[in-house]
Amino acid sequence: MCRRITWTVALVAGLFGCSSRPTGQPEIAPVTGTVTMDGQPLAGKSVVFESDRGVLSFGNTDANGRYKLSYIRSAKGAGLGRNVVRISTPTMGPTSPLHKDSIPAIYNTASTLEAEVVKGRNVFDFSLESKPAKN
Repeated sequence: MCRRITWTVALVAGLFGCSSRPTGQPEIAPVTGTVTMDGQPLAGKSVVFESDRGVLSFGNTDANGRYKLSYIRSAKGAGLGRNVVRISTPTMGPTSPLHKDSIPAIYNTASTLEAEVVKGRNVFDFSLESKPAKN
């Protein structure tokens, strides 16, 4: 009985170990970059990529405005293809309808930012303006 369990565990582990990515995980590629506003690095901001297929990837900017995206803890990157990009100030808990982010809406809730993620390494730098031109 013990041998049968050991053999089954080894077989299952072998099957999962042979895959380049876990079953059901979308195809992703590494994404890094910087975010600036009015030429200055934006620290402590949330960067979210959402692909056409609904794959969400997240990252936070460091003191120099640099970010790295993660799909899940063990999978670094963003979904391949066209992504809508949202940059915002993280909040703790639910936000009030009166909450106004210091980042203009065209970069988050009504984002016009896009990025095309391809296989291999991707670098996307975003230069935001605190008072963007109206269209």
